[in-house]
Amino acid sequence: GQPATFLGMRAEFTLLPPELVGLVLSHCTDEALEALACVSSALGPAVRDNWLKRLKERYPHSPWERVCPDEARRLCRGMETLRSPRWVRTPADGLPPADRGGQASVAVDTGAGRAIVVHGGANGNVFHSDSYALIAGAVSDEAGGDSQRQQRRGVGCMRRPLRWVALEGKGCPSPRWAHSAGAAGTTVALYGGNCGADGALSDLSVLDCSAGEPEAWRWLPAGSLLEKGDRPGRRHSHAACGAPGSDVLWLFGGIVPLEEEAAAQPFGPALAMDASNDLFAAVIRPPRAHRSLASAEAAQAQRALWARGRLLEG
Repeated sequence: GQPATFLGMRAEFTLLPPELVGLVLSHCTDEALEALACVSSALGPAVRDNWLKRLKERYPHSPWERVCPDEARRLCRGMETLRSPRWVRTPADGLPPADRGGQASVAVDTGAGRAIVVHGGANGNVFHSDSYALIAGAVSDEAGGDSQRQQRRGVGCMRRPLRWVALEGKGCPSPRWAHSAGAAGTTVALYGGNCGADGALSDLSVLDCSAGEPEAWRWLPAGSLLEKGDRPGRRHSHAACGAPGSDVLWLFGGIVPLEEEAAAQPFGPALAMDASNDLFAAVIRPPRAHRSLASAEAAQAQRALWARGRLLEG
């Protein structure tokens, strides 16, 4: 019958020379290659080698030398998913930010889950200083299925009720655009930017998001941030990011004033600008209990330890 014929063909296929088996597998689709791995354990090594070959052919500019064949399938399928993203227009409650460009935004962990923080930006000659948080509620299950299963399939995230919340309070950074935002733990750090007439900025602002709901978040007052090390200086259009679960903020590049003109106009606009390839790291530390510091105020202050081109320990 058909099962016996299929088993015979499978046995004959595994007896082919490895070069010919690899050639046949290279013409299979990704779905067929996954299915073949389940048909015969003898094809396992050839299938894994083929996944690694596909990974190197599709993404030749990435270093895959240290990737084991068993991981190649997962990486290859995951990268293919990223090549075919699906955008979904999702409505959100609340008043959204006004039209703008050059704003800084970042996803941050809070005491009540994940949120996206948006600050500043510009629309023509109008510079914004307002801040917003986009938060998501619990996953609804209108279809009656398992919500965790829907999330893994990319469906549950579309059913999260989203809500815009304006972040009010003192200490909000001044109007600017082309600045950076990075998350370090439950804090958001904004750096630099362009404020128009006065050119590039060099201030660091920190938003404490540990209180849970956005209405309870607060910008740290000016002067409460204890900074050590080499601050990156005035710049805009730079990039910043943080590592998940880490208190380190990385800052790279940007447009900076030329040193000669910046020295002549330390507080004014610098018309001569240049691109930068500097790399900075800031360890953003939350307030800690008072120990043997000079004052209780210093013990409760947020700390930022800057390092140029390397991490600063301590």
